[in-house]
Amino acid sequence: MSTTRDINNVGFTEYLQRSRKTLKQAFSSLFLTILTSVLAGIILASSRDILLATPGLIILVPAILSMRGTIQGALGSRLGSALHLGLIKRFNFRDPIVQHNLLASILLSSYLAVMIAVFSKVISALLGIESIGIFSLISISFVGSTMAMLILLYAISKILFIAHRRGWDIDTIQAPLVSSFGDFVTIPSLLLSATALGFVAPFHFTISVLIVAFLIASIFFVWHLSSDIKRILKESLPILAVSVTLSAIAGVAMQGNLKKLVELPAVLALIPAFSAQGGNIGSVFASRLSSEMHLGLIKPKFKVAGYAEHEISHTYLLSLFSFPLIGALTYAIAVLAGLPVATNPMLLVFVSLVAGAILSTVVVFSTFYLSIKAYRSSIDPDNILIPIVAGMADVLGIVCLFVVLHIMGVI
Repeated sequence: MSTTRDINNVGFTEYLQRSRKTLKQAFSSLFLTILTSVLAGIILASSRDILLATPGLIILVPAILSMRGTIQGALGSRLGSALHLGLIKRFNFRDPIVQHNLLASILLSSYLAVMIAVFSKVISALLGIESIGIFSLISISFVGSTMAMLILLYAISKILFIAHRRGWDIDTIQAPLVSSFGDFVTIPSLLLSATALGFVAPFHFTISVLIVAFLIASIFFVWHLSSDIKRILKESLPILAVSVTLSAIAGVAMQGNLKKLVELPAVLALIPAFSAQGGNIGSVFASRLSSEMHLGLIKPKFKVAGYAEHEISHTYLLSLFSFPLIGALTYAIAVLAGLPVATNPMLLVFVSLVAGAILSTVVVFSTFYLSIKAYRSSIDPDNILIPIVAGMADVLGIVCLFVVLHIMGVI
């Protein structure tokens, strides 16, 4: 393994040559997540009738996506760190560390699904944005997120251990893979939940009461759990609550512009992939920073040098590759899917590149600062960085995208 002195004395071109394996894995996994996120966006844009018939549903979308990505991303980061440190060797449900992490993720998902519904209703009411009732939001949010969670928890954990066994860099691939599966599973689950629960609208109150009763019972159950699970919940829940609140604000902005967005399906389809990619790039950066601080390769100092400098360079290279590709793929797949496209393809690519560059800059330096603060405060960065990065990426992604679209006269 290269020392910090080696890294400081290596030129950027030579560093890229040394880092070809890491960059290749990152590009491959990011391409997969871009493709699946764009497909998820196409599914969303093709469901315009459901979105218009269920006011407030689109408010849930960025928050639920953020929750899925942050919980699964933090799970992957914790398991990745445990694998690096030799605490676990292989995927086994009987391993206490694996059990504790999976159970903590299930509990976090359940609590946050209800929080998202409540936050979405409160924020939309304060801003005068139309939405369905609170009990309908709770039912749709909980059922949709639970459907996605049951699929994702097993799949992501299994993939991480296969990747480790094959010698892949888990820190580089886990966040994009989590996001790619998360977006592709979560958006259809949420739309299916809204459609199915629409047939039992009179029972939404009863369903919500049962959900809340389950959560209250789980709180008493938590008191008898291991200290590891309680630590994860204690560190993660407040940060995740802030993260999903920020994401809900992004959803409110989308609901407020929904009529314009449904007239521009390519732009609507672009949003999930764009926001997710901002979070993905930041999460890869955060995850690698966390592991390298655990291993002592990066010192907790506010100084961009050595490994930290080159990780930032990695991140910008990924951004320059990712965001134009998002614009191009969104346009191409929208055309193939038969969606009415009212936007010039080069304009969509340019908007995605410019807004993505702005988003990446803010996310990278915020992540670097927060990672140092977390490490100095003896808080596990695996539990705090990814949720914050995802929440910031959702809000800032929507803001950057809408500002650039407005300047370019698209909306």
